Amino acid sequence: MAMMTRPASDYWDDLLSTSWEVRPQVIEAPQHRLLLSEEELFDCVVRAARASTPLRRLYLDGTVVHDSECEPLLPAATDRSLKGYYRRVEAQTGGAEWSLCLSRIHSVSHLLWERAAAFLDPLIARRGPHLLGSADTDAFLGWYRSTPVGIHCDHAANFMFTYGGTKTMLVWPPEREAELPLCQQDWSAARPTATPLTGAPTNMVYIPSAWFHLAEASAGPVASVNVALFFDSSPIDVAITELRQHLGRGGVIDRASSYGEALDLLVSAGADPAIRDRLTAATLRHRTARGFGHLLPPAEAEDIEAGTQFVRANFAIESVIASDPSATIVAANGHSGRLRTSAAVDRLIDDLNSGRETSAASAARGHDDDEELVGMLLVRLRQWRAVEPAA
Repeated sequence: MAMMTRPASDYWDDLLSTSWEVRPQVIEAPQHRLLLSEEELFDCVVRAARASTPLRRLYLDGTVVHDSECEPLLPAATDRSLKGYYRRVEAQTGGAEWSLCLSRIHSVSHLLWERAAAFLDPLIARRGPHLLGSADTDAFLGWYRSTPVGIHCDHAANFMFTYGGTKTMLVWPPEREAELPLCQQDWSAARPTATPLTGAPTNMVYIPSAWFHLAEASAGPVASVNVALFFDSSPIDVAITELRQHLGRGGVIDRASSYGEALDLLVSAGADPAIRDRLTAATLRHRTARGFGHLLPPAEAEDIEAGTQFVRANFAIESVIASDPSATIVAANGHSGRLRTSAAVDRLIDDLNSGRETSAASAARGHDDDEELVGMLLVRLRQWRAVEPAA
């Protein structure tokens, strides 16, 4: 199969109309890049390598290194850069092949989550907020002839961004599965049927979710970041699971074709309105997180000086009236909370989403008794990294 190389212009429209979940592409100089610098990536992997949430796998000469023996070969701040890390590992291993895989690395970096979410935004805008089952970020670093686990399928659509060198992805379409030596170290017989996709700092590689693949990084140490999209779940599944858990049956809700319909069916089936509110909050968190789980917890609360003006930091803030109309559910950046319904709260969210500077006092004008309520929401939004003081 011939490799498809596309220019950046109108990339998302082209992808969705010609290749989405059908065939891989290499996109030269994409306009929708991850916009994460090599220095920022180094900072991410240093933190992710020793944190508890990211999943870590280290290979040396194709063999998994036990967790208790990983420490000397993990990136450290003293390496000062990815190249410094590569030099140290080469010296410590005597030039052996090695690779480090880190999943969920956005769990240690709000910046990386923000960049990955912004990258996906044009896709979500075109396909709707329920496009995602879930999303993840992975980092791969090393020098190796081929992926230690051999030919495999992630069951996720992957967008790969390469740093500091080149990396070749060999890919096979799903219809070749029966003839592939999956997860084997000797996969040489399948090489003639592979399609090579070369990742470089100037491009982006897209691989559909059902395609099999394997990486080669034999030209020298290289790093890559993948944004992965999984389609094996949907918000409707959450509603169905919740109904079965609380009522012990599925019944009519199984025919739901949208999340809103599933919520309505929950109520009509006799579910407690509190269940509907929990599901509403869950889907708002999922949607405002752009499908990513394992986000950084909220920051420490900080007092806000009277009169401080704020602007929205990144993505839209969402709100929904709860089952009890005296309460409103507010969500941003994968977090949610519940507070008293108020016109001042609505004005604050509208100001922020419209790109206007605002403060607790200005949002509560005409509703002076609600200034404290709005101030509490601003504190919470700041904890969620959804607002920042105006310049």
